[in-house]
Formats: sequence, C-alpha cells, structure tokens
Amino acid sequence: MLLLPYGTDAPVYHFPFGTIGLIVVNTFTFFVTPSAVGLVAGADAAPSLLLEFDTINPLQWLTNNFLHADLLHLVGNMLFLWVFGLVVEGKLGWWRFLTTYLLIGTAESAFVQTIMFFLSDGEGAALGASGAIYGLMAMALVWAPRNDIHCVWMISLIVRTVEIPILAFAAFYFGLQVVFFALRGFAMSSEALHVSGIFTGFPIGIFLLKRNMVDCEGWDAFTLYFANDVTRQKRQDRRGQRRAEVLREEMQERNDERRRIILALEEALLAANSAAAAAIYEKFGDVLQMAPEWNTRNLLGLMNALHQQKKWESSLPVMVRLLQNCNEQQGVPIRLKLAQILLKISDRPHQAMAVLKKLPPKITNEQLHAARQLANLAKAKLAAGSLEVDVQDW
Repeated sequence: MLLLPYGTDAPVYHFPFGTIGLIVVNTFTFFVTPSAVGLVAGADAAPSLLLEFDTINPLQWLTNNFLHADLLHLVGNMLFLWVFGLVVEGKLGWWRFLTTYLLIGTAESAFVQTIMFFLSDGEGAALGASGAIYGLMAMALVWAPRNDIHCVWMISLIVRTVEIPILAFAAFYFGLQVVFFALRGFAMSSEALHVSGIFTGFPIGIFLLKRNMVDCEGWDAFTLYFANDVTRQKRQDRRGQRRAEVLREEMQERNDERRRIILALEEALLAANSAAAAAIYEKFGDVLQMAPEWNTRNLLGLMNALHQQKKWESSLPVMVRLLQNCNEQQGVPIRLKLAQILLKISDRPHQAMAVLKKLPPKITNEQLHAARQLANLAKAKLAAGSLEVDVQDW
C-alpha cells in the first residue's frame, strides 16, 4: 500500500513562497550534485556536503538537508514538504517558516552527527530533507490535528483519493517510523532520522504556540483535547485582540496607499496629464473610493480627463459624485452629458430618463433643446425593447 499526500484543507493565510522556494532549491541541488546521476549516499555523493559521522561539521548540519540520493527520494520528500509546508507556512508566513524549517533541519542534524560521532565507529553518512519534513509534520499535528490531508491511496493497480485528518496521518507515519526503527535494532537508518526530526519539531511547534507566535484559532491540539472552558475563553479573547490589531494595521496600510494614489492622481490633474490621470483612476478606482475629501474642482478635472481619453463608462461614478456635490444649476450640463453617455455608450435609456427627469425647471433654451433630443432618443430605444437590469437614483 502507498499513501501519498498532495494537499490539505488547513487554512493558508500566507502564500507558500518559502515552501516553493525550498522545493526549487532541493530540486536544483539534486541535479547539480553527483547524487543526481544515481550515486547513493556515501563518499562519492558530494562528500563535503553530506552529514558525515566521522566528524563534527556545523556546515553539514545545514547542507545535508538539501541533498537526495535518487529521484524517488527527492520526489517523495518534496510531496511531503509541499503539504506540510502549506500547513506550517500558511500560519507563520514565509520568513518565519524558513527560519523554523532550517532550525529543525540543523538541530536534528547536529544531534544525529554528534551521537554518531561519539557512539559509533564513525562510518557512514546521512542526507535528505526528511528529518526537517517530519519535524514540520509534528508541528502540523500540534497546530491542526483535525484538518485533513488529501492523499492518493494505491494498492496494486487500485488508485483512490482519500482525506485523512492530520492526527491520523501523522500517527500512521510516526508509528511506522518507530516500529521500523525498533526492528532495525535502534541503529542509524532513515527511520532514525525521521524520529529525530519528529522529536525536534514537537517542542518547536509547542513553543511557538505557547508563546502566541502562531494563531491556530482554537484548533490546536492543546485547545481541542486539554483546555478547559476558561482557558478556551482566554485564548479566544487573545485571538480577538490579535485580529483587531491586524485589522487596524491593514486599515492603516490601505489608508496610506490610498493617500499616495490620491496624491499621484492630483499631480496628474494639476499637470493636465489626462492620460496619466485616467490610467491611475482606472487602475486604482476601488482603492480611491471616490476620495470623500475631494472637492468639486478635483472631480470636475477627473471627469474631463476621463472624457478626453474617451473613458466614458469609467466616468459615470465620477459624474454621479459631481451631481451630489454641486447645486441644481451647476449640475445641468453634467446631467445632460451623463444622459448622453447612458444612451449612446451604455445603452441604458431607463437610467437616462431618470437622470433627465431631475433637471431643474429653469434651464437655457439650448439645454432644453438638448434635453428634448435625449429624451426622444431614450423613448425610441425603449420602444425598440431596450432592457435594463437596474435603475438607480441619480
């Protein structure tokens, strides 16, 4: 039976830049080291980078984590790295994830090399990312035991997909490592490296959780299985405070960004650069939200800039905002232009008629003539069966 993970339903709050980067580095290293051509772990496979047992070499504590004996070794490790990297990096963010990953890998390697140097004859070496990856699995077990791992399950020619809780998945693989480690007489082996990774990852995961450096939203193992109601409430209160702080920071960042965009737009209008003003507004219209502090002069300049660039549809919310800012007489030419765009560009005769109906009774003869022409055009379009989804109060 073969059980391979490929995804998870754990919430991913950060894009997995670190996980993807590690997969790229491991793959690149595999193809540029002698192990890439089929050499097994040993003196021939980049000896200065392996975790050798006849020396104490801190550099090897790091480098051996990026070496793999063959393609199957690499692919298997990268599958597990992808899934458990998603779980852990999804909660930590890329730089804290990379720091944690490298800490697990180097600590586990330091322990293994030191033990083998003093307690063995010094022969042999180790390599591979599996120790660090099993450490990530241990952290995922602490942080998200009830989230599922999406797996491909294969027996002979039968292939199925299955979702397994992290608790069950980790218990299965951890149990296998312990059993095989014991069957090998507790000698140095892949299983020994995996077990050392597990016992490195567990305390790191618990430390980060207890220090409130990771928010598991109450789905961590301690809250689910060991906490009482008072403890759960305290953790919920802390999560609420952290979320409020994050929300304040995000709002401040959005306000800062908005101010920068408004300043750039005002500079473009001041320089009479209609192309730049139109481009800024079309790209950042959602961020601007029609700048509530803007005066009529700024809005009028933006409308004219959009019209000069023939961005008729984009100018509609600007014109509506202008109508809200100015009095009836000032709004007459804007209403006429708005109705014209609605009829000739947007094909919205109902909305155009609603705009024209709000014209004040006292307008110039020229404006009255233009309004009648637009009304007649709207009536003709309505008679032809023009359809509209919504008519707003403009």
